[in-house]
Amino acid sequence: THRRRALDGRPSRLRRQPPPGNNLIDLFAYLIRKYGRMDTSEYARIMQLKTSELRGAILAIGGMSAMEWRNRYLLLEAQELMERTDMSITEIAAKLGFSQPSVFSKFFRTLTKSQPWEWRIEKKKTGLKPEENLSLLRV
Repeated sequence: THRRRALDGRPSRLRRQPPPGNNLIDLFAYLIRKYGRMDTSEYARIMQLKTSELRGAILAIGGMSAMEWRNRYLLLEAQELMERTDMSITEIAAKLGFSQPSVFSKFFRTLTKSQPWEWRIEKKKTGLKPEENLSLLRV
């Protein structure tokens, strides 16, 4: 079907409804991992949806705005990279689509009240796992 082809990454020629529930969330999460931080309209364009369709679906499914869901997902990705790799904060910022490490640090500090390097040090002390924070996404 056209929906299956769109989810498989192949373009669909016909306008379609957003994929149901978890398929949409899974696709949104995949695009965040693949492309990093972008405007909601860019994700919607890739998914062949109107921006309002994507925003409404994420709000209905996830209970928060698409931008807030994206930010929380990016935070979990950042924490996972800091925990499981030796990547520098600069490399992590670039991988997640941030234009500058300082923009990433401000983003991280806003959501966690600590700098990325501080979180990394504290995590090593406490053993906190990013997956323990999955409740941030409430899906």
